[in-house]
Amino acid sequence: MAYNEAKNDVRERPAEPVPLHIRNAPTRLMKDLGYGTGYQYAHDAPDARVDQEDLPQGAPRAPVLPPDGPGLEAELGRRLAEWNVALRAPAA
Repeated sequence: MAYNEAKNDVRERPAEPVPLHIRNAPTRLMKDLGYGTGYQYAHDAPDARVDQEDLPQGAPRAPVLPPDGPGLEAELGRRLAEWNVALRAPAA
C-alpha cells in the first residue's frame, strides 16, 4: 500500500524543485543564488524540531502509510500526532 502511494506521488509530481534553503551551496554562485540560506538544523533545536518546510511547494503533507498498528507503529503514530500539533501552533 505504501509503495503504491509513493509511486503515485512520483508519477503525479515527477520533478518538483528542491527548496533553496535545503540545497547545498559548495560554490560562491550557489551561495549568491540563495542556496542554503535560512536553513535550520533540527538537531540543534529543542526536541529536534524546527518550523521549516522541507518539501517542495505544494507537495502533499499526508503520510504515505499511516502508522495504525501495534508496537513501534503506535509509537510513531503518537510522535506524528505531536509533530502535527506543533506544526499547527503559532511560532514563538
